[in-house]
Amino acid sequence: MPGGSQSAEPQAFVVPILYNTTSNMTSMMYDQKSQASPTPTAVAVINQLKRFHDYSKLSDQCSIFPAVRDLVMNLTFS
Repeated sequence: MPGGSQSAEPQAFVVPILYNTTSNMTSMMYDQKSQASPTPTAVAVINQLKRFHDYSKLSDQCSIFPAVRDLVMNLTFS
């Protein structure tokens, strides 16, 4: 790059979301048959959505928006 400066590309990933209307549960679609083990990113998203679902069981509202908002605001990678 000119002048020796480096610009880092922002990290991005796609999360395939699955919403179960019966249980009002929002989760990440994951095909266990096609992948031997989930990536660290997938594990972080799956765990975050599970924790969110545990806290939101009592709500009568659709869980999609709050779940995605929770991911965007609170998902961290270690």
